[in-house]
Amino acid sequence: HEELVMRFIRVQALLIAPICPHVAEHIFSLIGENASVLDSKWPVAGEVDKYLIKSSAYLMDTAHTFRIQVKNLSQNTGKGKESKMKLGDGPLKATIYIAKCYPPWQAIVLQKLKEMYELSFNNFPENKLIAAELVNMEELSKYVKRVMPFVQYIKDKVASTGISALNLTSEIDEMAVLSENKSYLLQTLNVEEVRLLYTDDPSASENIKQETSPCSPYLKLELASPGLLIKLINPQPNCPHFKKDVVLRDGVSVSDLKNFLNIKN
Repeated sequence: HEELVMRFIRVQALLIAPICPHVAEHIFSLIGENASVLDSKWPVAGEVDKYLIKSSAYLMDTAHTFRIQVKNLSQNTGKGKESKMKLGDGPLKATIYIAKCYPPWQAIVLQKLKEMYELSFNNFPENKLIAAELVNMEELSKYVKRVMPFVQYIKDKVASTGISALNLTSEIDEMAVLSENKSYLLQTLNVEEVRLLYTDDPSASENIKQETSPCSPYLKLELASPGLLIKLINPQPNCPHFKKDVVLRDGVSVSDLKNFLNIKN
C-alpha cells in the first residue's frame, strides 16, 4: 500500500504547514515533491466509502469473536462436543457458516420490532410492552425463552449502528468480504484450513441454522484431516526461504495452499 502511505505523509505535511512550515517543507523534499509546500493546495478529502467501512468493521468484529472462541477452546472452556477437543490435539480446520437471512422466528420478531419502533416515533417502547406483544404470538411459542434476549440484542445493535439493524438481510456481502480476507482468517485464527459455506448447505445442522444470522456467522472448529507431508526445498543459493514443510489435505485448494505459504513466510 505504498500509494496510501505516501498520500498520508503528503496530507500530514500539508496540514502542519501553517504551524510548522520548515518541517513540512523538509518532509516535502524527502518524499520527492518538486513544488514548495507553501505553494501546494490544501488537501481535499475524497468521498467516504461507507460500504468499505462497514465491511471492515464486520471483518474485525467477526475475527474478534472467532478468536475468543478459539481461545476458549484452547482453555477447554467451550460447551458440547467441542469442549472435549483441545488445540494441542492437532491442527484445526474452521468452517464458517453465513446466513443469507434470519431464521423465521427472528424475522417475525424483527418485523414486529420495526412496526413498534415506527409507531413509537422512532423509539422502542419498554421491554414489558414488547414482551406482551411477542410472547402471545403462536409462531414464537417454541422460542419464548429466546425472544427477549434477541430483542435486547437488536435494541443494542440499533443504538450502535442505526435503524438498518432491523433489516432482514445484511447490507454487505459477507461471503465476498470473508473470501477476500481468507488469508487473514487463517493467520489470526491459527488454523490450517478455512471453509466458507451458507447455512443452506447440507452440512449445516439445525442448531447452526438457528444460531446463525446476518452479520453473525457461525464458527465450527474441527481437527484437520490427516494429510501428506511434503518438504519443499529451494535449491537457489543465498535465499532465506530454504526449506518449508507443507501438509496436503483433502479439500485444500491451490488458493488455500498459497495463503498458507504466504502466512508461514
